[in-house]
Amino acid sequence: MLAPRAEAPVVVPPSVRSSRALRMSRTSRHSATSSLAMEIFGFSREMSSHMTQMVAQIQAQAEVQRQDAKQREEAQQEEAKAQRTEARQREEMLIQMKVATEQALRKEKAEADEASRKREQLYMEHELKRQKVMVEPNTTLQQERVKADVHRKVAHMKALERREAEFRQQ
Repeated sequence: MLAPRAEAPVVVPPSVRSSRALRMSRTSRHSATSSLAMEIFGFSREMSSHMTQMVAQIQAQAEVQRQDAKQREEAQQEEAKAQRTEARQREEMLIQMKVATEQALRKEKAEADEASRKREQLYMEHELKRQKVMVEPNTTLQQERVKADVHRKVAHMKALERREAEFRQQ
């Protein structure tokens, strides 16, 4: 609720003016009002123009930022794709290396098994010949030949064992 005013409005008696002065006063008030309105309108138009320019600049900057963000995202995606491709290639290479190593080990084992089998066979042949020499009465010359043959085969077997040992050390 509003409190009643303590002051009474002051009423100024109208002064007596001529009709021409009255018309001039109204015209000057009208032109001053019109001029002020024109200034306000001009200021408003200028402000609108500046705001439109600012909005256009902000939109342009936003578009540039969107394009930059899009390019960064595309670059990141390309980088991630390249890294995945590189990782796949490394993995495939490791798998190929593993397969090659396994094949080499299988081949080496097969060769070692074959050498072992040959050694056993030679040993059995030598033992068989030795037993034959003991069982059959042979001449000294024949026994010397068998012994020489056994020595030669034993030397051959030792040479094979040395080669195998050297091969394993490599």
